Amino acid sequence: MAGPLSEWVEAEGDAALVVGASARACEEPKQDKRGLAGSLVPLRTQMMEMSYSSAILSTRLLVDRLPCLARDATTDDLYELLFTRAVAHFFDGEEAEARTAFAAAAAIDPSRGWPRRYPPSPKATYLDALREVVAVPPADVASEVPGTLFLDGAPADATTRLHRGGHLLWAEESGGGLWVDIADPAALGPDGLLVTTATMLQQGLLTGEAKYAPWLAALAEAEGWTEVALVSASWTILFKDGKMETLKADVRALRRAEAELKRSKGPRPMAAVGVVLAGSGLAVAGIGAGLNLDAYSRGIPTVGEPLVTRTDYESLHTQNQAGLGLAAAGGGTALAGIVVAVVGLILPPPKAVAGRSHGAARQALAAPWVASDGQTLVFGVGGALP
Repeated sequence: MAGPLSEWVEAEGDAALVVGASARACEEPKQDKRGLAGSLVPLRTQMMEMSYSSAILSTRLLVDRLPCLARDATTDDLYELLFTRAVAHFFDGEEAEARTAFAAAAAIDPSRGWPRRYPPSPKATYLDALREVVAVPPADVASEVPGTLFLDGAPADATTRLHRGGHLLWAEESGGGLWVDIADPAALGPDGLLVTTATMLQQGLLTGEAKYAPWLAALAEAEGWTEVALVSASWTILFKDGKMETLKADVRALRRAEAELKRSKGPRPMAAVGVVLAGSGLAVAGIGAGLNLDAYSRGIPTVGEPLVTRTDYESLHTQNQAGLGLAAAGGGTALAGIVVAVVGLILPPPKAVAGRSHGAARQALAAPWVASDGQTLVFGVGGALP
């Protein structure tokens, strides 16, 4: 992995997270004191006034904020929110959106029938969505979080099953809410939806426990990784093709590599100076070669063209010689730069002394320079070695 494992786990300590499904946490600094029940009051008013567009907007905002409303949410409140959204879509002329919203409500509690307070016109759409939901077997739930885990407003137990769709999770002890989206219950694995903590997830990954592999698979897919290596002081966990393999780690080699990384703070100074010299030399050599070739091509007479005058010939001859000089000097500078770079790579870097400072550290500096008086071109590279 690119960095410590903790940087890729979007939670800390006993905070709840899920393995095998996507989840969205509360992004607000504080939990809403009104709770979901209080937020449904204006929504009911909008439905009574048949302001369906306003009700759709209200339900959308509430669904987005559900992780922040999870603490006091009940199953009845959650079902009412999702069911009301579906009815609002239906009477606003959006039957496809209504069907999707009815499926979301049915995923919370598929045992509920059609409420008598609503007219029967949307009932057929609701029943179609309900049949789609119950046609897919629900997923089991395995919890590793301390304290009571609430799912869709009710305490989870051994009989809790989750249908395909969105579900509201609240971990009582850690005080965290999540909106979990189960796209395919069959893809969750033999344990179903695993609810764990950030600490247990990291420990399980570093010991190669297969039940945490779906979390790693989702991360690898999101980042475009084909393999993931989790390296600890004792072993390496290699994740590839959905499987976790434990490999032995050479502790001494790992420590040597870590020490080398700490000593190396970028490219070696002498090698960097050599690269600058070589680049500058090649650039000057290119300029000289260009001047030389230009003078040569202009000095050769072509058929049908007048001969070059004596004055022009002398000017071109001077340009030709200057180009040859620049090319030679640039080539020599480039060769010297290559030698310096090779020597800089061969020589070992200076060793750092931990906890002590022996004066200001010298840095390698190099910069090409050019000067001209209109007739003469002078170039060079100035700087200092460490």
